[in-house]
Amino acid sequence: MTMSPTPRWSVDVGQADWVKKRLNDFMAGTVSSIVPTGFDAYARILHPVETPEQGDRLVRWREVANWGDQVLTPQSQWLAVAMPEVKPDLPRPWRSQGPQKGSLYLDDARVLAEIAGQFTETPQQCWCGIWEGFGWWSRVWFSSSGQLATSPPPSPVPIEARDWPKVHTRHRNYLLYEESLDVSFLEAIEALEGHSPNLWWPTDRAWCVGTEIDFDSTYVGGSKPLIDAILQCEELECFQVSSKDSTFADLPQWMVRLVDRTVNELLSIGSARVETSLGRIHFELDRPGRLRRGAFRYVIDHDNFRGGSGHSPLGKVSGEDLRLRLEFQVKGGLRSLAT
Repeated sequence: MTMSPTPRWSVDVGQADWVKKRLNDFMAGTVSSIVPTGFDAYARILHPVETPEQGDRLVRWREVANWGDQVLTPQSQWLAVAMPEVKPDLPRPWRSQGPQKGSLYLDDARVLAEIAGQFTETPQQCWCGIWEGFGWWSRVWFSSSGQLATSPPPSPVPIEARDWPKVHTRHRNYLLYEESLDVSFLEAIEALEGHSPNLWWPTDRAWCVGTEIDFDSTYVGGSKPLIDAILQCEELECFQVSSKDSTFADLPQWMVRLVDRTVNELLSIGSARVETSLGRIHFELDRPGRLRRGAFRYVIDHDNFRGGSGHSPLGKVSGEDLRLRLEFQVKGGLRSLAT
């Protein structure tokens, strides 16, 4: 049952049952946690570091890797690519906040849809799931002057969609819509304010595309000819992967040592100052006590100018749990420095 034009909203959520059955647990952190198991081949598409909408031109990961004299691999993480151990002589080639998470670049979505449409017998019927948590019904909008808008534009998702049946996976809930892999597919993305579907597949289930909202990459599962066509496309930056590959690759050893040293200083004296190839970052820890919560803070320094900060409360944790929590928070601070 479809309910409106572009996006053509649907409550036929049973169309996603096969996807849910073949998804691995999200906490397993594998490619099959994002797209279903059972396909012959898989690909990872890297989201651009910067697009003409964000800066002056399109910047891909390979340019950043070359700048830092690093090797780009199928398991490369943005933090490791953007923050080389030794500071390069040239200024960094990107100015934005780094690769967009949770959505394909529109031109990449167009190219991928054109390729994928050639490897299904049902290109006129594609099912698309969009995450319900993008703030569709709690919108804050600012005017060109930076003031809070008194009448923000209406949400592209109807208010009644809050009560529609949704696609429930083990980790996310999605609104479902149906599109053809032609211009209407891109029109739906534009109507949804640039958000590409987080899951999409044709009715014949020939392939499936997944863009997890916290990831800077999109994964595709399908036939080997489809994946070969994606890998051979010069307009996409991609790698072949397997369904069992980790989506959380290990950081380089020098960065692991940096994180470990920083956590030790925080636990020892409550503060740590870190020098990196992208700038400096100062961490502080207020230890949680028996009767109070703790806090973790950081401040970024780019060439003696404050470049950002963060603050996170800490529950009443201690020992190894506190160390693990601090490792996570320090990595988060480093990611902020790299964006």
